[in-house]
Parts: sequence; C-alpha cells; structure tokens
Amino acid sequence: MRPYKSVALGLLIVALDLRLNGFDLLMDVIGWVVVVAALGRVGHPAFHGARVAVVAAAVVSVTELMPLPSSLTLMLGLAEVLAVWMIATGIMVSHQDPRTAQVFGLLRWATVAAAGCGWLAAFTGAWPLGFVGLAVRLWLIVELLRAERVAPA
Repeated sequence: MRPYKSVALGLLIVALDLRLNGFDLLMDVIGWVVVVAALGRVGHPAFHGARVAVVAAAVVSVTELMPLPSSLTLMLGLAEVLAVWMIATGIMVSHQDPRTAQVFGLLRWATVAAAGCGWLAAFTGAWPLGFVGLAVRLWLIVELLRAERVAPA
C-alpha cells in the first residue's frame, strides 16, 4: 500500500470508535502505528517532525486503555492535533502540486478548529459540534488519497 493511503487508513482507525462493552475494538494506538510505518516509507525530510509527533500521539493514546483524568484526555487531543498538523505540514512542504499544498494548509487550521469544537462540545454538552471533527477527519482522509494520486512526494 502506498504511504499516503496507509496514513489515511491509520487516521481512519484513529477516528473510528467501534466499542464493545466500552472497549474500543479499533484502538487508536493501532492506527498511529500504521501512520508511523507509512511515514517511515516517505523519504522526504519534511516528514521527520510528523514521525516524531505521531510516535508521541501513539504513546499518549496507550492511556486510552485505562480510565483517563481530564488532563490526559486534553493531552491526547493535543497530541492528535499536533500529529495531523505535522503530517499536513510535511505534505505542504514536499508536494509539488500547489493546490495540494494550499488544501493541506487549510486542513491544518481546520484540525485546530475541529479540536476546539470537540472540546467545546465535551464541556458544554453541545454534541453536534463533535461532528465538525469527524467532517475534518474525513476531508483529511479524502485529500490524502487525492494527494497520492496527483503527484506523490
């Protein structure tokens, strides 16, 4: 599987929560490992920071296997935002298609905004705001697949 497609698959695993009796069958750490492996196959140095951020997100996501205090939940959210930001930055820097660079520039900020909406939804109970994050993740996955077809780095 090509690297961006593997990154998209890993991020899809992270985004999906398939729960059975409260246990997430698709643990986020599995998705992050897929992303780290995929980024390891991308030879461009712009992805070094992304690999570091994704490893950090994987380590922090292991804490999901236990009950989390709110401070760790916030740290997990920040690690995910940083990982996506760094992946998008790597694509912006390494990709030769200007449209792709522009879209991933927007996706970086959309990820930050979506995280803000998610945290606002969690603290206020305004659950429809939580769908913003899902929409941004789906947009990111679609753009990753498109970016690989247009002109891979």
